[in-house]
Amino acid sequence: MVTRDGDLAAAARERPRHEVADVFRLYGDAHRQAHRLPTPALRVMHAIETCRTAPLGGHLERCTECGFERPAYNSCDMGSDR
Repeated sequence: MVTRDGDLAAAARERPRHEVADVFRLYGDAHRQAHRLPTPALRVMHAIETCRTAPLGGHLERCTECGFERPAYNSCDMGSDR
């Protein structure tokens, strides 16, 4: 997320400390082993766990003023109209 003025550092500071994907990555395997989940739920969990991670690929974002670089990983694209 980039703020309206394009400040990448400010956008990074505004991110929540934990996201649903973090919870799924930490506890998803144990939850799936303990509970029988329907296939659509398993697909959604997998998409959330891999969304914006290296397995989906990505690119480097570069600040044009200071040259700071950070990886920007591709999203799962589940929420878009295909």
